Amino acid sequence: TAGALQRRELLTGREMSAAQAGACIFVHIDPKGARTQYGAEDNARIDDAIARCLRSVRVSDVTLPDGKVLGFEVRIGKHARSKAFPRPPRTGLLQVNLANGDAVRCNIQPCS
Repeated sequence: TAGALQRRELLTGREMSAAQAGACIFVHIDPKGARTQYGAEDNARIDDAIARCLRSVRVSDVTLPDGKVLGFEVRIGKHARSKAFPRPPRTGLLQVNLANGDAVRCNIQPCS
């Protein structure tokens, strides 16, 4: 839709067709630059949060091999900040570990 296109243009700073905008996948980027796609449910949550102009959205918890559970949220737009990122990244998306405030940038994977 046109609204989805506008939201994605604001986040990515590039133009894409409405058909491409609907096919995008959100990713988080580790400190070494490796990109990991969010699962379908988290992708839908992030997209919905952007559409509804929310400040952030919880994404799925991660369970480590030792059983420890880590909680995360994706912060959006001007709210995409943490202690490590006092200013929002260019992408306008930031995944934050809720236990310790560590953060990694997120992006929209280029659409095919």
